[in-house]
Amino acid sequence: MDGITDFLVWLWTLTGVKFIVTHVLINLLVAVAAGMYTGEFQLKKLGEFLYRKLAPFVLVYGAVKAFGIESGVDWLALPVWAIVEATLVADLAGNLERLGVPMPEWMTKEDHQVITIELIGVPGVRLAIGGNGADLEAKEDEREPV
Repeated sequence: MDGITDFLVWLWTLTGVKFIVTHVLINLLVAVAAGMYTGEFQLKKLGEFLYRKLAPFVLVYGAVKAFGIESGVDWLALPVWAIVEATLVADLAGNLERLGVPMPEWMTKEDHQVITIELIGVPGVRLAIGGNGADLEAKEDEREPV
C-alpha cells in the first residue's frame, strides 16, 4: 500500500497532472452550467464525469511519465499530455457551445486538423490535434528497407 501512496503523492507533484486536474474541474463546472442551461443536468452524472475523465487522464499521463523517467525517454509524456489537453479543450468547447457561446469553426468542426506534430525520433508517427480532440496516427514507414 505504501507504493501506491508514494506513487499518488509523486503523481500530484507533476505540473502536468495539476494542469489536467484543473482543466477537468473547469470542464466539470462548464458542463454543469451547460446542463442547467439546457435542462439536461443530472446530479448522478457528476461522479461518472470525474471517474471517466479525471482518473483515466491522470493515471495514463502519470504512468507514461513514470515509464519515461525510468526508461530514459522523458519526452514520451509530452505528446500524451498534449492529447489529454486537446481532448479536454474539445470537451470544453462543446460545453461552451451548448451554453450558446459562439465558438470558432476550427474548435468545433469534427474533421478539421488544427495542429500536426511529427514526433521526433519516432518515424511514421504524428500527433494530430483538431476540433474533435487529438489522435496519435501511426503510418507505415514508406522508406525502402536497407
